[in-house]
Amino acid sequence: MSKSLEQLVNETDYVKLENSYVPSTFALSFINFIKLVNGGNEENKSPIFHLDMLDTVENNNNVLIVSFRGSAKTSMMAEYYILYIATYGKLPNHGYVDVGMYVGDTMDNGVKSLRNNLQFRYENSEFLKKYIPQAKFTDVEWEFINIEGHKTSFKGFAAQTGVRGFKKYGKRPTIAIMDDLLSDKNASSDTIINDIENIIYKSCNHNICMQ
Repeated sequence: MSKSLEQLVNETDYVKLENSYVPSTFALSFINFIKLVNGGNEENKSPIFHLDMLDTVENNNNVLIVSFRGSAKTSMMAEYYILYIATYGKLPNHGYVDVGMYVGDTMDNGVKSLRNNLQFRYENSEFLKKYIPQAKFTDVEWEFINIEGHKTSFKGFAAQTGVRGFKKYGKRPTIAIMDDLLSDKNASSDTIINDIENIIYKSCNHNICMQ
């Protein structure tokens, strides 16, 4: 029997992060990547639970990350995650990523906000400009060509728009990042919640070909 979100949160083992946790090579390399992107000028140190988040994503195909507001979920698992993929062209235990999708609550809020953050981060990082010589940003699509010539494209969608049939370079996406799909305003609408459930359990699952 599947467990509720409340049960899963109550069963979370926080002690392991203090006592016996050893982060993976991927998690450490990802944190190092963030430092390279920013030239070592981070505002705050990366907390241990960021490493645990990265390990979870590396080792599982479908991951739900629930964390407190302000814990940098979007920065880690959307902004830097996309730039990491664009830089290296692939992910451990997944393979090369040619096409991906990002689904936010709305185009004006989630999608365009991420676009602005990606572009700002790229344009202000000598590291990224060196290892991703070509980058193109529009409101809904972000294309990168890394130093090895590998091409990666991510397209943004709103939670209530369709994603079925999306292709780029003749290929379907192999990564879907869904971020804060429910706004406070929409959380009370059964119709909108139903649309979002269809996006998660039907459209994205059917549209993505996992490697």
